[in-house]
Amino acid sequence: MRVPMTIADFLDRATLGFAASPAVIDEPSQPAPPVPVSTYGRLGERVRAWQAGLDALGVGEGERVAVVSHNSARLLELLFAVPMSGRICVPVNFRLKAEEIAYVVRQSGASVLLVDPEVQEAVEGIKTDHGFVLGRRRRAN
Repeated sequence: MRVPMTIADFLDRATLGFAASPAVIDEPSQPAPPVPVSTYGRLGERVRAWQAGLDALGVGEGERVAVVSHNSARLLELLFAVPMSGRICVPVNFRLKAEEIAYVVRQSGASVLLVDPEVQEAVEGIKTDHGFVLGRRRRAN
């Protein structure tokens, strides 16, 4: 019987067999503070923390999560966390103009938008039909 491997299988295997081995070394010269060097065990912990954060925001399975981020360890963690929890990751190029980012986010149907702090000012005020503003879901009144 053939069983397809998922992204979760890769991270689970790495955290079980190579927990103490280096997994991610973030770029030291980037706009945001780099994530400290992570082992596979620590990477697994951080991925689960992202998943818990998305759960706390009320993002359900099958929902889209738009991410505006530089190529960094934070983005890598989200590229694991979002699909591993049954959600869909929508990476958005941080070099786009605010109106272009807003268009991509609206067209993708994302229910949450995660933005690196260094690009937050450029996308301030982006809203969608799904009720979020920069990662915070608006509460129904």
